[in-house]
Amino acid sequence: LEMLGYQPSECGQQLNGLIESADGAAPTLTQIGSAFQREKQSSQDTMKLVLTDEQKSVERDIRRLMNLPEVAASLRAADDWGFDPFQLNEVTGSKPLQVLAYHLMEQHGVMQALRLDSARFAIFLAEIEKGMPSSNPYHNSVHVAHVVQNMHVCITQGGLGEYMGMVEILAALLAAVVHDFEHMGLNNDILVKIGHDWALAYNDRAPNENHHSSAAFRLLQRNDCNFMRPLHRSVQAHVRKLVIDMVLATDMGEHHRIVSLLKTDLLNRIQTIQDEKCVGNGAAGGVQADLVNRPASTSLFPDHGGSEKRLDTVGTSLMLCGAIKVCDIGHSYADVAVHIRWSELLEEELYKQGDLEMSLGLPLSYLMDRGKAGVTKSQVGFFDFVVKPLAVAWSQCFPAFGKVLLKRLEVNLQHWQQFPRTESGATAITQSSK
Repeated sequence: LEMLGYQPSECGQQLNGLIESADGAAPTLTQIGSAFQREKQSSQDTMKLVLTDEQKSVERDIRRLMNLPEVAASLRAADDWGFDPFQLNEVTGSKPLQVLAYHLMEQHGVMQALRLDSARFAIFLAEIEKGMPSSNPYHNSVHVAHVVQNMHVCITQGGLGEYMGMVEILAALLAAVVHDFEHMGLNNDILVKIGHDWALAYNDRAPNENHHSSAAFRLLQRNDCNFMRPLHRSVQAHVRKLVIDMVLATDMGEHHRIVSLLKTDLLNRIQTIQDEKCVGNGAAGGVQADLVNRPASTSLFPDHGGSEKRLDTVGTSLMLCGAIKVCDIGHSYADVAVHIRWSELLEEELYKQGDLEMSLGLPLSYLMDRGKAGVTKSQVGFFDFVVKPLAVAWSQCFPAFGKVLLKRLEVNLQHWQQFPRTESGATAITQSSK
């Protein structure tokens, strides 16, 4: 907490003093209750602190960038798979995540509908982007911005929007924003092997993904970053649950389990809804135009804030978990030049981990030995074992959008099929990717 600039209030210190009383006597419930109420009131007073002009300037800077002609042109391209995140990074002065996420939240009408604090959201985005090391060739803010853009396309063109209200759209975009927060360019396997603090904190279970979500929600506790404070606690809890589920789903160790659930559980839930709604609204077309104007989901599940089709909370979580997995490997569906560039950057990041493994005297992991073929020589196996099964499962749930993904995937696959294929190593490909 001290690292985040949090200073406990006098009441909070009094509460701690009661619990850790010097004479060893247990505090009464009345004493604890009174201290807690004072601390609660103090926290509420703290939350009312007005942002300084310097803090407000973060939002002004984002808006200034959004109005630049070259930035505006890049943001318009974000409505389709042909988006180039590297271009956005260049024209925004290395602020692609802040500008794109702020723009998309406005475009969906989330900030206005849910009455979120836009100035604090801007500060939150700036802190998230600051927490994405530019030294990472792949896991950096450009990658995160690309995932956010992919999620936007999934919502507006992929059929997800039919099952979402404003609260779910907020959760989906927020999860994309934070899904790699403070990534060190190292996968889970090496964090466990070296006994890194994250591995110890989360008992070797998805240390990266657990840290990404935990650190992001800690950041949200800061007064200047807590843009969701106008939301009711139950709504905040719903958003938090969805975001955590989605971020943990990006662990490649969960890949095959989630793909299986998409083909069975989610597909069955969607088919049930389609069968029940056989008259009226028809296919996906007309819903997309109404997304921005959709009313806020103030009451929670199963009310999704005006959406015509509704999944229960389990179905919604599964759908969004599948969506972020599609988005996280979204470069596989990008234009060929963008896809190749991402593949080369991932290769370099894995080689950098291999360099670290060598310096630590650890066995070199698959695809991380600079003296051997890397990611760019194993893409056919990655597509066959990881990308295509997910795309096929997704296309069963969302047929129209799935056809687009499979077509774009095939174009990129044909590029890699021109080159000699390396040994399979399918399982190792999955493990090395996160």
